[in-house]
Amino acid sequence: MHRFVRFFFLVPAMCLAVSSYAAHGQQLVTVEKFQWTDAVDRGTRQYGQIFASPVRTKELYCWVQLKGSPELLEKLRNTPDGKYFIRHEWYRYGVDRVSADLNVGIPLSIGREEDLDKLSYEVDAKGYFYWRVWSGKKRLSRGWWRVDIVDHSGEILQCPGDKGTRPCSFDIRVQ
Repeated sequence: MHRFVRFFFLVPAMCLAVSSYAAHGQQLVTVEKFQWTDAVDRGTRQYGQIFASPVRTKELYCWVQLKGSPELLEKLRNTPDGKYFIRHEWYRYGVDRVSADLNVGIPLSIGREEDLDKLSYEVDAKGYFYWRVWSGKKRLSRGWWRVDIVDHSGEILQCPGDKGTRPCSFDIRVQ
C-alpha cells in the first residue's frame, strides 16, 4: 500500500536540539503541549479539532508547542545556519512488532533576524519563548500508531507529566 507523508512547517520554523542542556542543567527546549488534530491553521498556527483514541480518519496531524529557553535563543543567534534538529518519528504497530513507517528529520529552522528579534522580545517579557510545529500523515491505515518526538541524537524528548517528566511518545488507534 502506497502511503503519502506531508510535513507542515511554521514559516519560519525551527530546528531544536533538545538533548542539549544549558549551563545550569536545564533543557534548552521542552514540549509544553501536544495534540492529535485533524488540521492546523497556518495563519494562527493553532490546531483544529482535537482527536483522542480511537479515531476514524485517514488524515492526522501531530501538533506540538515548544518552550525555548533564553540559552536556546542565544544558540540560535550564534549558529551560522540557525538550525537545530528534532524529528517526529511515526510508527505503526504491527502484529508482532513496531515498524518505522516514517523516520525523517523535520528541517525546522529560525534563520531570519526579524524572527530572532521577535523571540527576543518574548524572552525579555516572559523569560522564554513559544514555538509551534507539526507534522502530518495522510492515508493512515488502521491500527495503533505512535509518534516519538526525538532530538538529533535519537533521544526522546521529555514532556511534562503528573509526576515530573515523561517521554514524549504518543499513541493513537486508527479505526
